[in-house]
Amino acid sequence: MDAFPLDLPALKKYYFHPQKDELINPFWVNSGNERLACYYHKKHPDAKTILHFHGNGETVGEFIPYFIPLIDEMGFNCFFAEYRGYGMSTGTPGFLGILKDVEAVINSIDVPPERLILYGRSLGTLFALHGVYLFPNISGLILESGIASLTGWDVFKDTMEQPDPCLKDVDKNKLQKYFNNELKLHNYNGATLIMHCLYDSIVPVTNAHKLYEWAREPKTMTIFEEGEHSDYIITNLPEYRDTVRDFIDGL
Repeated sequence: MDAFPLDLPALKKYYFHPQKDELINPFWVNSGNERLACYYHKKHPDAKTILHFHGNGETVGEFIPYFIPLIDEMGFNCFFAEYRGYGMSTGTPGFLGILKDVEAVINSIDVPPERLILYGRSLGTLFALHGVYLFPNISGLILESGIASLTGWDVFKDTMEQPDPCLKDVDKNKLQKYFNNELKLHNYNGATLIMHCLYDSIVPVTNAHKLYEWAREPKTMTIFEEGEHSDYIITNLPEYRDTVRDFIDGL
């Protein structure tokens, strides 16, 4: 891969907010020169596995206390992918590096693609979409608070308090080469579940409608009316749990 336009330092600081977090018994994934401190919870040997990509200001450790009991209750396994520069992982976060890490993470799990569900939250939806593009036979794709496109200037303007002058240096053709989510969804053979909250002030709900439009059948979309970008799952926990479980049971 050539130099990536969004890995300009002035832009990366708006998209990545790495936090450090200590894990007990991390599942280490080697990706090039970096080591990723992921976490693998495998309690149900015959069940499908959810591979989770978190948001830009989160860490794997934040999801373990509440997400693992929830997934256990549903009867599934879960693998939490950590990004370079986050948690206990080495390296520095950047779009190009994390795209490379997606393939390494999927290959590290002892589960065939047909038994995997890729789950992306917020910025993590970009990496989940890349995963199903690389492995189109993955069983299911869940996009929570997903980002439809990075190719429009509105994404930058909404993210930044004031647009950075170096935006003029971003080559939108290169951007589209790596983050053409319409193409990635078109080439994906599995089922897609899209979830969003109606009044999301960080990633507007219009993104969900665009992703749903691009996705192939079978596809499902659930819009939650209560809560905001960072808390609507907890606010709507019973409906969320039933939505995810029903989707995976139907694969």
